[in-house]
Amino acid sequence: MGQLELLNNVTHAELMVDQAKLFDQPTGNCVLAFPTEFSDLQREYPILLQYNQQTEQFQAIALLGLENNENLYLTNAQWDAKYLPASIAKGPFSIGMQKNQQAQQAQVQPVVMIDPAHSTINDKQGTRIFKEFGGNSQYLDYINQVLNVILQGIDQAKAMYCAYQAMGLIEPLTLEITLKHNQTHKINGFYTISREKLARLNAEQVYQLNHTGLLEGAYLIANSLNNVQRLINYKNERIQAR
Repeated sequence: MGQLELLNNVTHAELMVDQAKLFDQPTGNCVLAFPTEFSDLQREYPILLQYNQQTEQFQAIALLGLENNENLYLTNAQWDAKYLPASIAKGPFSIGMQKNQQAQQAQVQPVVMIDPAHSTINDKQGTRIFKEFGGNSQYLDYINQVLNVILQGIDQAKAMYCAYQAMGLIEPLTLEITLKHNQTHKINGFYTISREKLARLNAEQVYQLNHTGLLEGAYLIANSLNNVQRLINYKNERIQAR
């Protein structure tokens, strides 16, 4: 990552984003996922939890492959899913925090940052960030939505996973997968939401999760495991094509 700059329509007036190069960035076999996008992710991706040793907290990921550094959703530079995870869609943009000097009381507000050295950035081809006379392009409006998904998702995540952990809903997950030609893969080190423990929640616990807006997320994570079969199908197609 290069030096981040506060996005503005003067310094960055002529910059464009080559969205075709979005997928050139290495993702490994998973990307961070946020509660605010779970409803979109769960239709196409397995949503798993992992424990971050540095923060000592759980975080969610969207699983993209069955092996290290494998992305089965990417074929011939085309993304094979309707929804693109926010972690990838944001491209060269990120969220920064800046003091609002004009406010009567000191306030910190989110701002849009850009990495001008990002591989997608140029001034010759791609999608303009700003219109010719300085207004936001439709693409920048989309990026603002993506960054808002991330910002609100970060705010929701800590309380969500703490609540799941407190109710004993989080359990280790091991996936043992057999592919064509008897190739096998074992995926461990991740966690999921236990369907059985969800079903055993008492009325007060269900009310608490539902009242705080966290119940749906638990079911979305649990149900998203059905998408592991999608990864298996993608993998088998690649094996057959060899």
